Amino acid sequence: SDIGAATAREVAATGVRWNFAPVVAPVGDIRWGRTYEGFSQDPARVASLSIPFLTGHEAFGVAACAKHFIGDGATIWNTGDHGYSIDQGDARMSEETLRSVYLPLYKQAVDAGVKTVMVSFSSWNGVKNHGNRYLITDVLKGELGFEGFVVSDWEALHQVEADGIHAQIVKVVNAGVDMLMEPDHWLVCLTELRQAVDAGEIPQARIDDAVRRILRVKLSIGLLKNPLGPASDTQATLGDDAARALAREAAAKSLVLLKNDQGILPLAKDAKLLVLGPAADDLGVQCGGWTREWQGGRDRTDTRWVQGTTILEGLRAVAESSGGRIVTDPAEADGAAAVLVVIGERPYAEGQGDDGTLTLYDGTALPENRTALETAGATGLPVISVLVSGRPRLVTEELKNWSAFVAAWLPGSEGAGVADVLYGDKPFAGTLPYAWPRTLAQADTKGSSADLGKPLFPLGYAFSK
Repeated sequence: SDIGAATAREVAATGVRWNFAPVVAPVGDIRWGRTYEGFSQDPARVASLSIPFLTGHEAFGVAACAKHFIGDGATIWNTGDHGYSIDQGDARMSEETLRSVYLPLYKQAVDAGVKTVMVSFSSWNGVKNHGNRYLITDVLKGELGFEGFVVSDWEALHQVEADGIHAQIVKVVNAGVDMLMEPDHWLVCLTELRQAVDAGEIPQARIDDAVRRILRVKLSIGLLKNPLGPASDTQATLGDDAARALAREAAAKSLVLLKNDQGILPLAKDAKLLVLGPAADDLGVQCGGWTREWQGGRDRTDTRWVQGTTILEGLRAVAESSGGRIVTDPAEADGAAAVLVVIGERPYAEGQGDDGTLTLYDGTALPENRTALETAGATGLPVISVLVSGRPRLVTEELKNWSAFVAAWLPGSEGAGVADVLYGDKPFAGTLPYAWPRTLAQADTKGSSADLGKPLFPLGYAFSK
């Protein structure tokens, strides 16, 4: 809830009163490019984190959005739409599974007062969700009693099977979508919508219901009384000391220790340490997609992608204040206690992050990973590997050569939080939100991989002495 409140505070400071989060999808296949937007493969863990996040928005008058309704995390590989492998694909399951695994999260979100719900690009058993009246009107609005409004995803109505845009609008609006997200075709959609209402293809009562729902949300967050929101010193609010301290704490708490031979971690603060790897000193990589731009971006030689502290900067701050030394040139490795290699993924979002390899060297993996790992191994020093990524990646063979292994996920702007844990100022507190696959065949976590043997690390695992 603290993270939700801090997010809402900064969103409100920019004059925006609506946040397209959280994703309440149990992720069923970690090859999906939106895996990091979810919280876990485990519905209980998803609920324990997403529901407090959305309730944290309330204090700052920002509407949260539960998404993507429904089954977006359950799609099947090679059914993706829009040229993607799995994103926007087809979720093939019985209604019993839909109701027992995926619907309860929306019930909890509705009961918690979520004000908006976004429909998923994906399909359920071959039918696009945006045109599914049963799911949107009968189940979400009817059975669950959702009184907020339903918004489409980005131009998603154009994927619905119907004869042209006019028929698509009729189908989507009559299915129960109250607001169309149409950045490019809004005027055409408005014209066609009016014509459909005039022709009786969309009942006036359906339009009245949509308008009533939208106005109800605007009224509840104070948008009608004060459209611009409360006065705020945006520059002073965004990234202030309190927010960065919270982000640092969150980064520290999210780290998962997966291997620690001979107690090599935590690091000695007064020791010499060689730090390598493309994710060690790159804020863009730490933050991932949806940062500044849709697909995110990487730091340049003279420019940070965002403001913050890299993992390398965090390590240096600790070492230099404690008599230690950080070096980044293998030629200066003599006398170092260990080599810390920070590898990762390039930033990505949505289907552009779909990855059918999940190795450390292909797909969305950073191309510099291989050289960094080879260089680290050639030093002869104990290797401590830190993986910065939006999901587990295959490390089955590489792990044999590492003395320690830490999953850092996407720690965000405050890399000092990673250093806090590596140096022992904060404990390792995280446990795995996903089963870590031993082979690519185990990337599908929905249950089809259950007969493929034990994963490398099970769901909920963390190394302990």
